[in-house]
Amino acid sequence: MQACKEFLEGAYYEFEICWVAAGSSGSKSLFGVSDYLSALALLLVIYTISDYRNKLRLSLAPIPVYHLSFWLFVAVFVLKLLAELWFYNGWPLLPVMDNRLVIDSFLLAPCVFAILYWVFVSYIHPPKFSRWNSRRFFWFYQRAIHHDGDTELRIALRELARSAHSLIKFAPVPPNEKGTPWNLSRTEHVAHDFLLLLANRRVCAEMACFAPNTAEAIFNVVSAQDKAEIPFHTFAQNVSVEFLSRKNSPIFHEDSGWDSGWSGYAQLYSSAIFANPKLIRSLSNRHSSPLDPRYNIRDKWDAENWKAYTRVSLLYIERLLEESRHGLDGRDSFAVNQIMENCESMVHDLYNLNDADSRYYQRDERARLSVLVDFLRALMKLLDDKDVEIWSSLKPEDTFHNGFHERLAGLIFDLIFNASQVRKPVEICWGVTHNTVWSRLFGLNDNKTSNWIYRRVARLIYQEIREMDEFYNFKGASYLGFCLNVLGLNDQRQKNYRKQENPLRLAVLDWTRRHYERMRMKSPKVANACLHGSITYDADTREFVKTYSNETGNSPDERRFKVNECLKD
Repeated sequence: MQACKEFLEGAYYEFEICWVAAGSSGSKSLFGVSDYLSALALLLVIYTISDYRNKLRLSLAPIPVYHLSFWLFVAVFVLKLLAELWFYNGWPLLPVMDNRLVIDSFLLAPCVFAILYWVFVSYIHPPKFSRWNSRRFFWFYQRAIHHDGDTELRIALRELARSAHSLIKFAPVPPNEKGTPWNLSRTEHVAHDFLLLLANRRVCAEMACFAPNTAEAIFNVVSAQDKAEIPFHTFAQNVSVEFLSRKNSPIFHEDSGWDSGWSGYAQLYSSAIFANPKLIRSLSNRHSSPLDPRYNIRDKWDAENWKAYTRVSLLYIERLLEESRHGLDGRDSFAVNQIMENCESMVHDLYNLNDADSRYYQRDERARLSVLVDFLRALMKLLDDKDVEIWSSLKPEDTFHNGFHERLAGLIFDLIFNASQVRKPVEICWGVTHNTVWSRLFGLNDNKTSNWIYRRVARLIYQEIREMDEFYNFKGASYLGFCLNVLGLNDQRQKNYRKQENPLRLAVLDWTRRHYERMRMKSPKVANACLHGSITYDADTREFVKTYSNETGNSPDERRFKVNECLKD
């Protein structure tokens, strides 16, 4: 102390600096050490009880808030403690500093600014992905995905929507040529890895149900910036599958304006994720189309899931036709063919309806069949409304002109085969083959598209039957049995609304008349496979017998059709 006193006296004479005893001005302190500690403790309590969202925003702030705040509060505490000790002992200091109010104000100002910055980040301007916080963004979300609970992850995913634009902006597009050097900045590298992190199946499941705005924002930004080549395809396929698989996702509430109001009219999420032709085209080329879910996932879908899938597929096709009437062929044909192939797998297990009880209408197999038929009817109507040109050939053997109408006819042709596997009991066979499939698809054919499709399908069916001229097979027998049961055994031309069926019915009956008895002799199992529903065969009279139910008469009605005798070779 004596040395300090001598130094100050020397400074006074050498530099003419005047020193005064601390506290000689009588100024009062703005706050004490105990007040500061109390305020700090209260701040810590508020932070502790604050929700996960505020902590997330503070953790991802461009400035490392936690570290800076800690050292700031420690520095202010040490300086305040030193000031109190200095004034208590009355140690000398410059006259301008002999004002406790000014010193406390200078110490308090950084703390107030720090708290205000906390509020600014938490409520006014939440952080976004940027070069200043990219690494913290990645590792925070990595911990949230693998360590935090569902509630915390949902909050984190909702917050991510704000960063969609900057995240896609920094995500690098891979070079076109292999072996080309790929020099990335740290932020670009993190953005690349972050998109791969979002492809996590748990993330996609939670995002589809509880943060759909984030998925919608990412899809829209990728489309707007035309950056489908970034590592986005895995996320796109996984999240789209979750949208279609989880029935509490918003996709299931966009079915129609009549049922869902504004959501059904706007179809916000369906349009962004499933009905962007340009984006779907690019993703399909990488086998990651949102409209092409993996087979092991779609095999678990029920009728409600398939109804959502067919609705968004129809919306995509509609948007495609709005761009061009020829949009279903050419560069978009691959994505459209994926839709058709997936729909074909919807009814692969219809045979399970054989021997079902009277409540088969409640079975999921029948419900999925109804969904597929509704989709095909809506698709044919859409093609007609958009006046899509038909340039495919009606002849099955003409494979040079292959268009979408030909592919659609092929799908219906395969659908009829699957429906033909339902053969008993009579009521279920008739309900599936005639009431659900045939009459709903080709009941009226009152437009150009459905009429062309019917004629093409009829030719395909008859061609399949004609192949049994060379080799009797169960596939041809299935189509033959379907036609005999659905079209009937009347070999006279009809002039009512079913007159369009005359060519196919008469051709099938003529082939049956000439070949069935020989088939029964050569391949009795194949011949027996032609008997569907109420159709039986009387070997003694060589007649097919179709029995119609008669609830009011004494005996059921019958119609018979006689076949030719088999001549020996």
